[in-house]
Amino acid sequence: MQRWNDWRKSTPIYQSPFFSVDFAQAVGEVRPDARIAIFENSTEPTGILSFQKANRRTIVPLGGSYNDLHGLLGYVESNEDFITLVRSLSADSYRFHAMVDNRTASIDRHLFGFNKSFLANLSAHPNGYVAFLEATRQTIFKQRKKTRKMIKDLGPLRLEFDCRDPQVLQQVIDLKRAQYQRTHIFDLLSVPWAQTLLNILHERSDKACRGLLSVLYAGDTLVAGHYGMIEGSMMHYWFPVYDFRFHQFSPGTALFLAVADEATKLGIEKIDFGYGEQPYKIKLTDTISELPFGRVDCSPVRWWGHRCTTWLNNRRSSLPFKESLKPIIRRICPNLDGSLYR
Repeated sequence: MQRWNDWRKSTPIYQSPFFSVDFAQAVGEVRPDARIAIFENSTEPTGILSFQKANRRTIVPLGGSYNDLHGLLGYVESNEDFITLVRSLSADSYRFHAMVDNRTASIDRHLFGFNKSFLANLSAHPNGYVAFLEATRQTIFKQRKKTRKMIKDLGPLRLEFDCRDPQVLQQVIDLKRAQYQRTHIFDLLSVPWAQTLLNILHERSDKACRGLLSVLYAGDTLVAGHYGMIEGSMMHYWFPVYDFRFHQFSPGTALFLAVADEATKLGIEKIDFGYGEQPYKIKLTDTISELPFGRVDCSPVRWWGHRCTTWLNNRRSSLPFKESLKPIIRRICPNLDGSLYR
């Protein structure tokens, strides 16, 4: 664990909370198939890979598809292909979706493509991150007017940056689940172990990496909330949501602006939004990077099969009438994509 922490401190790409010991231990409590692989030479550990089982022969990053940043931690040097590492874990394949550059055996030939990842670099704007957004995003500048109208109709705003109330957490979870249903997206929080994980991280207020619940009230009404993780100067923006009854005020944007302002005061330098090209991420961030996704598979035929399936799914997502089909598809297959989160 000391070596684990030393590697993270010395290498910026490992500073995400998803690489923390605390996150790994929390997942270990809710996933009996959670594992930590330690690679070593004759004298000391040289690398760590945290993972869990998707099925009998396939492994995925620890936390599965809820994990927004993963990869091999450390400095494993190998002339072998990544397949050798996967085989050493008694597996046939390793599915990844947001891998960092781990400077180990080549991953290039296992890629399906790249996912865009978004980050708000608060420390890069000496005049304030909110001021930067207002100067460069027309929709953010217009938020002032919406916020004034929300205050007029509902009451003064109050941000609770670090809410410790488990009942409020459940209220935010319920709002998020309602959003998934309304937008015909698989309900990520319908998976029992995922909700339990959020509660465990939230309870551990004494840990370096912990759950962070931020809520915005207008008068006595909770209009928006966010559940994420925080560790040191890094925050991960994980599950944001707003009360749809007040969508005309864009309370989700108002929440983030308040969170960013308070985070800067508390010395938080970066807010990572993770992978996925949702419009709100593009609007609220200033840094875009690319993270590889793909599959290490011992069978070339199976790898090509998964590669073709991924290509077809991407083509489906780009269809112009996709949005009108989503409600129909969800009614027929309510758990579509659910296997990625089990």
